[in-house]
Amino acid sequence: KTGKSGRSTITNAKAESLRHQVDLLKRTRTDLEEMVESLVIKAVFIHRYRDSNMFIRSTCIQALGEMAIRRSDLFLSDKYLKYFGWMMSDKAEIVRVMALQAINRPFEIVKAAELNGNGNGKESKIDLSVLDNVLSKFLSRITDCVIDVHASVQECAMTLMLSMLRVGLLDDVDDDEMWDKVNILAFEEKTTAQVRRDALYFIMEQLEEFDEGNVEEGNMEKDGKAAKRGGKSKSKKKSTNERLVAQRLDAIASWAAHNLTDGNVQLEKIKIHLVDHLVHSLRAMPEHKSIVTNWPAMIRAISDEKL
Repeated sequence: KTGKSGRSTITNAKAESLRHQVDLLKRTRTDLEEMVESLVIKAVFIHRYRDSNMFIRSTCIQALGEMAIRRSDLFLSDKYLKYFGWMMSDKAEIVRVMALQAINRPFEIVKAAELNGNGNGKESKIDLSVLDNVLSKFLSRITDCVIDVHASVQECAMTLMLSMLRVGLLDDVDDDEMWDKVNILAFEEKTTAQVRRDALYFIMEQLEEFDEGNVEEGNMEKDGKAAKRGGKSKSKKKSTNERLVAQRLDAIASWAAHNLTDGNVQLEKIKIHLVDHLVHSLRAMPEHKSIVTNWPAMIRAISDEKL
């Protein structure tokens, strides 16, 4: 039989062996990180991200974006994020697009993880707050990209602005010119439907009536059918939802009216046709598309002065 002292000796030996393996793995990891830094970043990326060929520049930024996701602890930092900011000013459309997409990728990864309930994967290790410094520094450039000469750049920049707003990275921005430049794209005729839709999403995020936790318009139809089958409580719920939709309609209409009539605009020169873009954008939003055909709520928004 093995005595207590013998078992203790075996346990200590196993513990020492595990510590040795852990130390060895740590040293190996450090060596590999230094190898990536020297052979990939310093020897290749630093020289080729400024290559005369726009496709090579684009590929470099794409690769850095992938590394930032795979090893967010190593590459998702100001040291590397600054390259995305710099390349937003590249002369080539494809490079600007890739830079905007790459820096928006962490937002997409985290959002997808939240929707899928995946709190244990690599996505849960991505700290979006580390993006704040670089995104704040390059905010004016991102804002300029939303009115870029190329529609693809506009779409990517608008997506990034929306991502930043939704996680609170724009909460401390007190620049009316910036907000107006982005908001007004909901009316812009010379851009794409996607940009106009995302611009309206951007506006909705600023409106109190669209705060999370409120009932979505899509529930109105279900509640309406349920109310026909049962009781005062369901009827009351329908009335509450109808009021909420009316408030949201009124909020959008108020914003549109303010922007279309801002300044000394004569009645006959008000570009009322631009409101059609808001309707089309709402129809393109799965969670809000029913708002444009909710006639009871629409009538209530027009007639109820207490909204």
